[in-house]
Amino acid sequence: MPVVVVSVDEEQIVLDANHPLAGKDLIFDIELVSID
Repeated sequence: MPVVVVSVDEEQIVLDANHPLAGKDLIFDIELVSID
């Protein structure tokens, strides 16, 4: 699982394991081909 190191200090390391698109607006173009 890829993670991003957010911060490091003497007592802890903070990692972010969210998907890179987490929290972003996504817009999809779809085409309806048929309805059965």
